[in-house]
Amino acid sequence: MLITDAKIEFTLQLPVQAQSTMFVAEWEKTAGPDEIIAVAEAADASGFYAVAACEHIAVPPHRAVTMGTHWADPIATLSLVAGRTTNVKLMTYVYLLAVRHPLMAAKALSTLDQLSNGRLIAGVGAGHVEEEFAALGVDYATRGTRLSQSVEALKACFAEEYPVLAPPFAAAELGSRPRPVQRPRPPILIAGSTEVAMKRAAKHGDGWLPQGPASPAMIAFVNAQRSEHHPDDPLTIGHIGGIVHVGTPAHDVSPYALTGSAASIADQLRAAIPNGAHLVQVMFAARSCAEFCDQVRAFGAEVAPLVR
Repeated sequence: MLITDAKIEFTLQLPVQAQSTMFVAEWEKTAGPDEIIAVAEAADASGFYAVAACEHIAVPPHRAVTMGTHWADPIATLSLVAGRTTNVKLMTYVYLLAVRHPLMAAKALSTLDQLSNGRLIAGVGAGHVEEEFAALGVDYATRGTRLSQSVEALKACFAEEYPVLAPPFAAAELGSRPRPVQRPRPPILIAGSTEVAMKRAAKHGDGWLPQGPASPAMIAFVNAQRSEHHPDDPLTIGHIGGIVHVGTPAHDVSPYALTGSAASIADQLRAAIPNGAHLVQVMFAARSCAEFCDQVRAFGAEVAPLVR
């Protein structure tokens, strides 16, 4: 069950898996599955609520300057992690549901939930790379509408072996296994920081994932929208908490990074996390996988308890 009360939990976007030139660390460029597993195991042992993987399927040259082209498939990556972890949830943040038929998406996501014994959180988004849609033969202009339709279809696929899908995805008497472990279905969180994306999350999702820090105004807006559609079913709210380095770094870090003692970082996080946020994503400044894992462990042991 997702969090909808005042509790705060921390999530971690897996390093190595996505290597945009805007955020990839030098050590990640030569890393692979062993490093992904090491980070995931550290997060699992340190009480993180979820580890996440994002995606792009293909990136055109003019966008690769900033986005890069290394975006490992999130379902494959999280399946690798599922076999080496026990408690940490496995979140797609985000999965490009709008470019896929929901039957195909449900097959992959349901399999991940089954293989992980019910740890999937399906974070989905509309996408923003027009060339990606063109290459896959999907209309870019109607991606928002398609995402809303796909979320409803995905709910049906998660809930029933023989789902009844509304147009444009109508299918007759088609069953699919494996079934998800979670009942009545795995949670679906909808990403995006535009007004239309927040309205979509409030109407169709179980939660909202921002594409950056969530402001108090954004949280108030999405919760107000939720009250209109589902007044008795509150949303789980995400927030991007930024870069952290527990202790005094011995190397240059972003001027925006939170550094210092565990108590100091906890104070800074408490001041920055808006009321109503539940899932707070953090990233760590590190020069190696070993240092990254040390940071994960230090945060889990020393910082997270103070924030909670």
